[in-house]
Parts: sequence; C-alpha cells; structure tokens
Amino acid sequence: LSEQVKAKTAETLNTLERITDGFLALDSNFVFTYVNNKAGEILGHIPEEMIGKNIFTDFGRTTSNPFNVACYKAYQEQQYRFLENYYEPLGIWIENDIYPSADGLSVFFKDATFKKKAELALKESEAHYKHLIDNLHAGVIVHAPDTTILLTNQEAAKLIGLLPEELHNKKVAELN
Repeated sequence: LSEQVKAKTAETLNTLERITDGFLALDSNFVFTYVNNKAGEILGHIPEEMIGKNIFTDFGRTTSNPFNVACYKAYQEQQYRFLENYYEPLGIWIENDIYPSADGLSVFFKDATFKKKAELALKESEAHYKHLIDNLHAGVIVHAPDTTILLTNQEAAKLIGLLPEELHNKKVAELN
C-alpha cells in the first residue's frame, strides 16, 4: 500500500476508535472485519477475537434473533435499518443503525438501557396518573396553558354532559 493509503487507513481506524458508539463491520458473508473497542466493551468481547468470526454461527446467536434478521434484511434489500432490541446475554437494550453496502454491513450501536428504563418508567408513571384521575370521584379537567383540554375523567365528562373524547382538544371557554 502507498504511504497515502496507509495514512488514510490509520486515520479512519483512529476515527472509529474515537466515536462513543460501538462500531462493527461485517463482510458479505457476515464475518467480522472490524470491531472497535467500544463495541467490544458493550458486547463483552475482545474485538481482536471477533475478527474473522461469523456473526450467525460463531456467537451462539440464532439467525432468527431480531438483530440477525435486521442485518440479513438490510444486506439482502440494501436498505438502512434501525433496530432497538434487548440483548439477552448481557441484559441490555441496544440501538442499532445498520448500513448495507455491496461488500457487507456497517453497524453503529449503543447501549440504550438507561433510555429504555426511563421510557418504561415514564409509561408506568403516566398509567398510574391516568388510573388515579380516572378513579377520582370528582370531575377533573387538565388543560394546556392555552386552555386546550388535554385530559378529562369520566366524572368531569358526566357533569358537562359530553363524552371524555368529545372534550379532548376543546378550549375550556367552549364548555359554556
């Protein structure tokens, strides 16, 4: 290789090591050709030991798991894929950006466990809040600063003489 090509290759590899996402490259046979250190850290593997191994056969993962299916489809269809999946062996959620090319796949990914737990906690909180509002024996109307009704319970709707869904998005002033 020319010195210029060697310098560009070194620069590219240095860039892939600096990013905070895991990065891996697979060839057209789904064999690892590159794995950055962050990918190894997230996946619990030594990157150098992954090189030359097939993602479908050498890692005990079935070809039917969501990540492998997404990789296969991305490559076959030559279409970008995004996948958020639970990685059972490590008990973490991973967000994957899968980019195909004729030569294989480039996959950027990150541990999304904290984000996923926050989303689930928010959903639980919203469900709890809605349950409380729905089961109060008093009419409740929640509105935005511009007085657009965002939420009502059955008691409020009954007092006004409308269904809760009929009140949604109305302005408070429209209730007179």
